[in-house]
Amino acid sequence: MPNAHNLRPAWKKGQSGNPQGRPKEVPELRPLLAKLLNEPTPEGINAAELILRGLIGEAAKGNTRAAELILKRAYGEPPRVLELQTEFPPLSWLNEV
Repeated sequence: MPNAHNLRPAWKKGQSGNPQGRPKEVPELRPLLAKLLNEPTPEGINAAELILRGLIGEAAKGNTRAAELILKRAYGEPPRVLELQTEFPPLSWLNEV
């Protein structure tokens, strides 16, 4: 129930409701990640290629998780097929209405 006490602002006139100010913004992740992945490594290739070569090597050794990750990124998620095992009764009762 409103009353005179809870209708007043929580701070005095001229006083900020947020004395510490706006929080510092976190940098956008995509441009930062793109920048870091494009930086050359000591091997002379960029970090993205180094990561992909490592994943492909793991997949070739039999790491199914690495293979799954590569294939899903390259070709997308495989379609899911649902098969219904339930038999439905005939709909002849609809004609009786």
